[in-house]
Amino acid sequence: MPFISVPGHLHRRQFLAFLGGAALSLVAGPAAAAPGYRVGVGRGQDPYAAAAAALDAAPWPPGRMAGRRVLIKPNLVAAAPASSGVTTDPEIVRLVAERCLADGATEVLIVEGGPGVHFAACGYGPLGGAGGGRVRLVDLAAEPSLLVPVPGGSACSALWLPELLLNPEIVFISVAKLKTHQLATATLSTKSLFGLPPCPPYRLPRLQGRHGLHFRGVHQVIADLVRLRPIDYALVDGIVGLEGNGPLAGTPVPMGQVLAGVNAVAVDRVGLAAMGIGQGLVPHLHYLAAAGLGPFSLDEIELAGSALRQRPFQRPVLPPLLYGLWPEPAQAAPGQACRIVAWLGEPADCRLELVATRPEDAEGESLGVLASSRQGRGLASFIWDGRLGGQVLPPARYRLRLAATSLATSRTAWATGWLEIAAGSG
Repeated sequence: MPFISVPGHLHRRQFLAFLGGAALSLVAGPAAAAPGYRVGVGRGQDPYAAAAAALDAAPWPPGRMAGRRVLIKPNLVAAAPASSGVTTDPEIVRLVAERCLADGATEVLIVEGGPGVHFAACGYGPLGGAGGGRVRLVDLAAEPSLLVPVPGGSACSALWLPELLLNPEIVFISVAKLKTHQLATATLSTKSLFGLPPCPPYRLPRLQGRHGLHFRGVHQVIADLVRLRPIDYALVDGIVGLEGNGPLAGTPVPMGQVLAGVNAVAVDRVGLAAMGIGQGLVPHLHYLAAAGLGPFSLDEIELAGSALRQRPFQRPVLPPLLYGLWPEPAQAAPGQACRIVAWLGEPADCRLELVATRPEDAEGESLGVLASSRQGRGLASFIWDGRLGGQVLPPARYRLRLAATSLATSRTAWATGWLEIAAGSG
């Protein structure tokens, strides 16, 4: 069941048009859906059976399991049952663990990170020790962590991650939840990776530990996490979803379906379609598609299995939609002015600032404001005069952060980028 056709990648000219708000869907000539972009849909009220149907309908890579350990990351963000719409149903994870062991996995680790893990409260206790002791419940907060460079990182040049996740022989499966999110629009398989970085290595400015990473641009951080620890297989638990003020508060929505596929971006795009949420409202999926890690739209995706159930979810009051910064990196000579642009989904008061780049500082300490102005919907443009506090910045690589505060709701979105000042005449 294909959707329709879209371009396989985005050229720079098209991306600039995209930033300018000319269109949130770019149409080109026909292109067949890629095999990796098949998403299986399993319907029914029994989560185990629905997950089995979804896996049967989508490509499942048994050859990758043999002789390897598998990490399964559910969404257990609170001590709440799956019927609340907040957490992943343990029966879906049980089905995945059984499939992995049947396909030759040596061990299955069900992982979640702090602060606080809720295995028992979420019904995962019986899974620990299953499969003849080959299934374990692992609190990532108790695992040693490493600071790892992020090649091509947008928000982060390096991230702390549990060492356990960094073994290339590990098969990593995300089993997420179909729900809204008050910062990222939706919680699906890629957003679920925000629970991987440990809290203690990070400083604690305004939010606890890693949660300060939201101030680097939540969508960019998500994209960096997926680049650093790619998802090998993705499922989304939509037996009971959550609408409204997710990811913790909201209204349960019985949907009776599970989504599954090899490509996490494709699975998440189908999840947005199920919730009636526009594809352009989740920038991290666009960033991942631009990095070659998934489709740009539904048009490249083939649905298999049952018919997709779609129902418009009530969304929380969201921060402004923010795509940026461009160019990346911005470049100037000492004392030379340059222009930096972003794309805003609504009028906002904007502040472009220089921030510290210490990896242990999750939020990023502000070093000073470069420009501030009120911007309307669409292309937001900022001219920086090459100075900070009246002083010419010396040649170096600097981190930029744009804060956009909605005029209507006072909610703030952040985006980050790089500024390179090269040696030259000022």
